[in-house]
Amino acid sequence: MLAVPLLLAATALAACGGGDDDDGTAPAASAGGTLAPQTVTIGLITAQTGPAAPAYKPLEDAAKAAIGYLNDGKAKASGITYKLEIRDSGADPNRATILARELISGGSKVIIGDIASSPGFIAEQTTFNKEKVIGFTSTPADAIWKDAGAEGSYPWAFGISGNDTMFVTPEYQAAAAGSASGKIAQIYLDQGSVPGWAKIANGLAEKDGKTLTTKAFAATATDVKAQLRDLQASGADTLLVWAYGAPLQLVLSNLDQVGWYPKIVTQPDAARASLQQAVPAKVMDNVIAGPITATFVSKDGAAPTGVVADYLAAMTKVTGRGPGQYGQSDISGAYTFDMFLAYDAAVAKAGSTDSAKVRTALESGMQVEGVMGVHTWSPSERSGLESTSFAVFDPTESCGKGTCVAVK
Repeated sequence: MLAVPLLLAATALAACGGGDDDDGTAPAASAGGTLAPQTVTIGLITAQTGPAAPAYKPLEDAAKAAIGYLNDGKAKASGITYKLEIRDSGADPNRATILARELISGGSKVIIGDIASSPGFIAEQTTFNKEKVIGFTSTPADAIWKDAGAEGSYPWAFGISGNDTMFVTPEYQAAAAGSASGKIAQIYLDQGSVPGWAKIANGLAEKDGKTLTTKAFAATATDVKAQLRDLQASGADTLLVWAYGAPLQLVLSNLDQVGWYPKIVTQPDAARASLQQAVPAKVMDNVIAGPITATFVSKDGAAPTGVVADYLAAMTKVTGRGPGQYGQSDISGAYTFDMFLAYDAAVAKAGSTDSAKVRTALESGMQVEGVMGVHTWSPSERSGLESTSFAVFDPTESCGKGTCVAVK
């Protein structure tokens, strides 16, 4: 119970502190446009504890990899040394807000996070607006991006995420293409952003003139066989499963127990080794997973080249995993890595670490070549990815060389 008051006290002290040289202004660029030598602190808010921690770990690893990569001579902003400060929100929006204030008071020029939590990132916007500090996130929630932009409620929010529609569309299209009867079913976890994904899929099906029968289940459910039997009775030959983690494993295992083996399209978590060990092969053989960015999908799972190869090499220095050992977790970290590349490129374009100038650079339409593709933003478009950036893959094939195998 003392943790929050103590943290608030520390934040208040930090806000009053600062040495004689800390006047809140950014060092000027030296002659020729090169920034004066300086250290720039980037704050990362993530979940290191709690149920969400395993899913967040690759994003943290990628942040560490990005710092090493940029400081190893790959930064576009000359004269800058980057420093990373990490804070644990436990995926708690209230704590995320406190941590954002703490990091900014401590000198962070930009905040990455709450990295994959839309409630946390939305909660931080009041702080970003007040302090005029840029915040990046990887969450694709429309609740953020519909209000982000120079004229919106979240003028300092930027993403490398896409939006919910971009996230749902590749999976829906894979399901529609795989259905011989035109009858599709979906089952979704009734928690967080997931119901919104099912709603978007319903809208896409209506436009296509297809039948999409829908069932939901609670996060506390231990059995979904009744819902699956109802969906089977609809005559659907393809099933969309909007779930991840233990709930996804529950649905896939219950399909075998019901004796229904439709074509299945679901989340990238279907590539998790522990899930595949628990789910019968008769079910897994029918599974397509996604979306992941198209830069990580190839016909045969070949080793990548260019910036994708550079990213995996940087990740190896953090995780110890090398070629032949890469997996879905390494791929998901690319969101964070690209945020660091984007911020560095914007500092270089602005010729300054002043947040307003960096924001103007990001909004200018500049293009940043990242691991996940080419990113661009504008005063009104802040999600940083296009719908063509995403693809589905075969989760039963190895991604060990650095790319996953495209669905044949």
